Amino acid sequence: MAEKDKKKIRTIKIDVDKCNGCRACEVICSAFHANPKYSSNNPARSRIRMIREPIRDIYLPVYAGEYTAAECMGRDKYVLDGKEYGECAFCRAACPSRDAFKEPDSGLPLKCDMCEGE
Repeated sequence: MAEKDKKKIRTIKIDVDKCNGCRACEVICSAFHANPKYSSNNPARSRIRMIREPIRDIYLPVYAGEYTAAECMGRDKYVLDGKEYGECAFCRAACPSRDAFKEPDSGLPLKCDMCEGE
């Protein structure tokens, strides 16, 4: 009896512990979502954004999350190695108060799909 061929779904994998801020994940993601696929590179179409603090060697890839029609009520601040960040910097949601994770041409919210489908 022959073993069934399993279809392997490829997705982008990012190891935060190994991230050096090269932004290759942003480039690949934006190329994957170009029309047609891989025909162009526009980082504004990427579903991944890099939070960078190169002086302190901090790099954090943030994935696009769900769309929310309402803005957050809290405006907490976080301090990482002496630099202050607003909570929006780490938020994955697309919301009316910021342009992060919105399609540049249509303004529609983007959601990370882990570049699934190849």
